[in-house]
Amino acid sequence: MRQYTKEIISAYNYSPNVLCILVAIAILSADLITGEDIHFPIFFAVPVGLAAWQMNRILAFSIAISCPLFREGFFFVFNGMQFSSSAVIDSFVNIVALLIFAHLTIKFVSEKRELERRLKQFELGNNP
Repeated sequence: MRQYTKEIISAYNYSPNVLCILVAIAILSADLITGEDIHFPIFFAVPVGLAAWQMNRILAFSIAISCPLFREGFFFVFNGMQFSSSAVIDSFVNIVALLIFAHLTIKFVSEKRELERRLKQFELGNNP
């Protein structure tokens, strides 16, 4: 298990954007395979969080919007090409929640990096 963990971490460090997209595709694939009875919208937070942690706003927000929309498309196909108002509302709520999660993660990371920068300056004796 440790070997896989090291490989995933090295792949993430090498190309985080590709890994975020692959994770999103894997989650959407699992969602498609399980059909309309089992939903995985909470797992959409994983690729969104990974992209946001890298401070890639465009990718984080794109995944936050596209994954629930693709899920809505699956629901549309499973439902015999008919939209359900509850499914549309659910997708909208998922999009808003993921966008807020991405925004807060980006703010957290930027604050963390600023704090690390200030701490480094303090340790070196270069107080601002």
